[in-house]
Amino acid sequence: MHEGQTAKTTAARTTKRRAHGEGSIVQRGDGSWQFSLRLGRDHGTGQHRRLVLYARTRAELLRKVTDERARGGGTLRAPQPGTLADYLTAWLRDDVEPNRAANTHALYKSVVEKHILPGVGNIRVDAFDAHAVVRLYARLRANGASPSIVHRSGVILHRALEVRRRQTGISNPAAQVEVPRYRSREGRVLSRDEAAHLVVEIRKSKDDPLAPMWELALHTALRLGELLGLQWSDVNERQRELHVRRQLVEVNGSVETTAPKTRMSARVVPLSKAATAALRRRRGAWEREGHKSEHIFTTSIGTHPRRSNLRRDSFAPLCERAKIEGLTIHGLRRSAATLLVQQGVDVVTVARMLGETRPATALQHYVFTSPDQQRRAVAALDSALRAPRRRAP
Repeated sequence: MHEGQTAKTTAARTTKRRAHGEGSIVQRGDGSWQFSLRLGRDHGTGQHRRLVLYARTRAELLRKVTDERARGGGTLRAPQPGTLADYLTAWLRDDVEPNRAANTHALYKSVVEKHILPGVGNIRVDAFDAHAVVRLYARLRANGASPSIVHRSGVILHRALEVRRRQTGISNPAAQVEVPRYRSREGRVLSRDEAAHLVVEIRKSKDDPLAPMWELALHTALRLGELLGLQWSDVNERQRELHVRRQLVEVNGSVETTAPKTRMSARVVPLSKAATAALRRRRGAWEREGHKSEHIFTTSIGTHPRRSNLRRDSFAPLCERAKIEGLTIHGLRRSAATLLVQQGVDVVTVARMLGETRPATALQHYVFTSPDQQRRAVAALDSALRAPRRRAP
């Protein structure tokens, strides 16, 4: 090694050194940043204690370190052990509530308070081990909890304790036990003929001012919250575009306006001629209602409709008239995605229309194949593998 290179290497190592108690900051392989500080041994367990923080950028990581130092009165301290209830309550407040959607926070809080804490909440968090996780699952099953509740409780507990593992380096006991499996029922998806028949019934529904919303859902694959969050200023009829800028969510019975679900959910969706016509029909009903609300889909007095009322008063009667059973409102989004793929639209374009970050997510959760499609696929494969005929000499 040349003398110049040696000097540079020594200088680089010197700049990375920090005084005792300041910890170390490194950039990880995925581009994120990590702060790590050893805090000595725990006198009770003898285990090494560490404070570990993660962030997407170095500046964000430095802010987290400053916040931790402020919470410790000017000193970086190891998280103080308490009960599992103490830890999960703080996790919901400090990690979930500011970083997740309001309805997600409400769901997590409900599962923690109703299903996780009643049996194990009084256990010290540093004594909560894999055996306690197994006992929690057994207690839930013994109390008659459904497989979906047991599965969801395991997923939420794993996520919560994984944050603790990253902060302290202490292993996650929920990761040592397999999360109980739960196979969700495949959602009902409309065939092409059923979707066309449903659109006919929607257009016949003259007495339902919100019927055009269901046709718009089939043409745009928007979520229900995104449809309810639409305002007339989001519609560009000349360019035939719809701007998704917000969504309406219900949290503990109250309706709130929030940002779209993900970064990709804020998107521009092209409008077909039929979708534009559906919006025009809704515009006529909106003008007759006379409330001047800026939102497109409202009650007759301009307030936000409750989801339960929408299902009971508008969607369920429509499905009954169309003789379609087992379809949910979210099934309209799945049906739209499936029909797009069946019409030959590539999955990347479908994912963008859905507002999903990854095409794989769109394929996994929204696109379903019919038995007819599978038969056609088998026939195509049979044709491809058929031995070619020999030409006569």
